Amino acid sequence: MKLFKRLLPFCGPCKRYLYNLVLPALLMAIAALGLARLIQQASFSSSAAIWLGTASAAAALIYLYHYLITKQTQHTRAFASEMSAGLNKEISDKLRHLSVHWYSEQSRQQLMNIFRKETVRIHWFLEDGLTVFIRIVIFAMAGFIFLFAFSMLAGFVSLFLYALSAFAAVTAAAASGVEESLFPIWMKKPFKQRRKRYAGKMSGLPWVLFSSAALGGCLLLYWTGELNAGGTAASIFLLVIMFHPLRQLGQAVQTFLTAAESSETIFRLLCFKQEEEGLRGMGELIFKNVALSYPAEEQEKFVSFAARPGGTVAVFTDRDQDKTAIAHLISGFLKPESGEIAIDGETANGRFSPQSAAVVFEESPMICGTIKANIAFGKLEQPMSTIIQAAKTAQIHDVIMNLPEQYNTVIHEEHPLSRSEIQRIAIARALCTAPGILILENAFSEIDSQTAKKIFLGIGEMRAIKTVILLVNKMDFLHFAERIYVLEAGGNLLAVEELRGKGYTFSLV
Repeated sequence: MKLFKRLLPFCGPCKRYLYNLVLPALLMAIAALGLARLIQQASFSSSAAIWLGTASAAAALIYLYHYLITKQTQHTRAFASEMSAGLNKEISDKLRHLSVHWYSEQSRQQLMNIFRKETVRIHWFLEDGLTVFIRIVIFAMAGFIFLFAFSMLAGFVSLFLYALSAFAAVTAAAASGVEESLFPIWMKKPFKQRRKRYAGKMSGLPWVLFSSAALGGCLLLYWTGELNAGGTAASIFLLVIMFHPLRQLGQAVQTFLTAAESSETIFRLLCFKQEEEGLRGMGELIFKNVALSYPAEEQEKFVSFAARPGGTVAVFTDRDQDKTAIAHLISGFLKPESGEIAIDGETANGRFSPQSAAVVFEESPMICGTIKANIAFGKLEQPMSTIIQAAKTAQIHDVIMNLPEQYNTVIHEEHPLSRSEIQRIAIARALCTAPGILILENAFSEIDSQTAKKIFLGIGEMRAIKTVILLVNKMDFLHFAERIYVLEAGGNLLAVEELRGKGYTFSLV
């Protein structure tokens, strides 16, 4: 229910689809009860017309059942698509307005692709798992009401068998390759060592268990006189109808658990308030065996390094995706699959505050607006003195003052800026937030060395910025760092001193 409560605010007009999902299941249940009643009455008659009418009703029910299933599937797909689109829009808007990643539209799109995978998992549950749960609940309620009306003993026996089969279906799901952390320990423990052996056997267990036990139970009740012939036939028919959606319960549970896990990730982002201080950070950053993994690669990389307050740390790697992943992990937009990220001695995995870290990426497109708005983007209430000071530190103030409208110059196609000027405006934009940790991902690739040196000297004079992290794939600016790490192809992150001990040589000029 917690998942639904979280999703409902994003439903909007999607609420009508919920009724369209429930109504077909109700009609199917009513039709099944009506046919069960006809079967019961037909068993007391030897008239061919009665049996012909019952057969015709059964054929009509089959046709109606498939028609309603089709309509329910159409409504479910529309509901899931609209809900997913709403979530993706909310995520995109949230990422666009958060003050760390408005520096780079490319970075925002990379993050959007990551969160889109989470919405796909929710989409799967809404499209496949939700209808299964609806059918199970409605069919079970209708069936048990009818069975208890026949016989209290038949109702209790059916209830026991139904619960046992549901447990078997969920247990089979736990044994069939689902992520172990999604299931309780008492459920996954029997299959931890012999999962593959059990998976194939358990997949058919609910059907065999329920069908044989239900048939045997109904025949036993008939033999003892608890049920007559009509009641026995109607009970078997209803139990078959009730079990049909139960066969998909295991898969529905899998999709529900994965959707619930994804919702935690999504709503942690959507419920984040930019005004919160969170972990402001005094500049101490520690990576402890943090995993860097990618879908196309089997080998994981485990990264460990430390950045102390008042220093500059450089991480050198020739892979762009490694640099971007580390930047996202530090800023809190990615939660490490394993390992720990600590800021000032406190675990900061997935926790984020705009004051704790700011990122400047190599590609930092400008918005269509004034230079002042671009520097203060996300915090338009910034005093002009803060904007000018950030521009001076980024060595872009003099360039701006030479423009006709100065800080009110509108950036568009008629006023193109050089790549160097764009990077310096992006750096000024980051400095406006006065972060504790400043992350520069190839942010000086278009800036000459003399200007970059002046920028570093200015950053060093800012009291708010305690630590600077350089993520680079060239050695041009490594000499600005007091501590240098190199990410090897095999995944090891080693300090330069350790690599020199292995025989590597570096010329940091």
